[in-house]
Amino acid sequence: MDTVKSGFAAIERLQNKHNSQHYDLVFIDNKLDDIDGISAAREIQQLSLSQPPAVILMTEFHQKASISASTGSEITGFLEKPITESDLFDVLIQQLHKNQTYTSKKSQNNWKIEKETTLIDAEILLVEDNLINQEIAIELLQQAGMKVTTADNGKQAISILEEKHFDAVLMDLQMPVMGGLEATELIRKKPRFYQLPIIAMTANTMASDKEKCIASGMNDHIGKPINPKDLFATLSKWIVGENPETPFNQVDSVEPLAPESAEEIDLPHHITALDMACALKHMQGKKALLQKVLLIFAEENCHDDEKILNALNNHEFDQAQMLIHTLKGLTATIGALPLHEYCKSLDAALKNQDESIYDELQHQISIHFKKLLQELLPWAESIKNKKTSVKNSHNEARICTSDILHMPITAGGVAHENLSPPLN
Repeated sequence: MDTVKSGFAAIERLQNKHNSQHYDLVFIDNKLDDIDGISAAREIQQLSLSQPPAVILMTEFHQKASISASTGSEITGFLEKPITESDLFDVLIQQLHKNQTYTSKKSQNNWKIEKETTLIDAEILLVEDNLINQEIAIELLQQAGMKVTTADNGKQAISILEEKHFDAVLMDLQMPVMGGLEATELIRKKPRFYQLPIIAMTANTMASDKEKCIASGMNDHIGKPINPKDLFATLSKWIVGENPETPFNQVDSVEPLAPESAEEIDLPHHITALDMACALKHMQGKKALLQKVLLIFAEENCHDDEKILNALNNHEFDQAQMLIHTLKGLTATIGALPLHEYCKSLDAALKNQDESIYDELQHQISIHFKKLLQELLPWAESIKNKKTSVKNSHNEARICTSDILHMPITAGGVAHENLSPPLN
């Protein structure tokens, strides 16, 4: 494997190897300093190599459809960011073993969770301050047979660990009161927790972020939005069960995700600011979970843009960083992709202390945020009203049944004095 830092360098490297060994695959970023990835791929195609490589374009996950429509044979495949080990593995297998039958779990319509002996009944401490992230993680973990306890911050997690045994900890990094890195450092100071698997969960997927996690004492790192396959594989890697010889991916016992009720789930497909297909992908196709997540977002996060603006105006940049980091992850999860891009840019600007672009990015976030809420809030209100109406109907039915059950009983059955008189 060789690496280069620019598109033209990649083209030159391929030319130099033209008369010697060849490359089977070329992974190229769509955003390069000297040339964009598509143009570089076209240049590579024009080299007329005797054994041309497959060119995989690395791009943001919401750009794949538009780019795919405008490209031809120069692009062999796509690898969506943030890149996960499982996504990379799928691409490698598909490209290097094209003549062999291979089905990615992602392409299966009925995605399945493997209930492995090392995961069933495993006690997991989920340390996460955001309700939406909690809901999604709890749903996935419990569906796989695990038992979940939640903590809203690192300080609370330390207290819970003192009271109960856990097989692993899933730790968010940026939380109020005490963040994940500080909490992990304190946990590791106690000998009884030396071997406790602590796994970071964060939207920051850069190598430097992972290094910080490891330096604090964490064992591993998974990205947000959560990829279930990565989540379970990572947990299986670190949890020692009763039958450790059984690999996670070779277990015979599998169960599909719990089927949803026959009741029609109302989702806001009319909202142009949301990519519902992307959002459903993050929920593993569970419409009821997505509806619940969107309702939480509408209620709990509807003032996030104002909070970010206030933090910036007051020069509370650490607070602004925490807020935008959370919003960045949430907007990716619910499929608010244009808003997510601006959140990601402001998050990077805050990290780099590039104050010259704070105002413009915050302004764009506010515009897109308000546009989203203009359609999301009315939908959320209508869903709440429907749920209230259904609940009231059920209550009335229970009251009516209770009245009948408590009527005086005669020899012939229920007394008639409280009922409509019989027809003659």
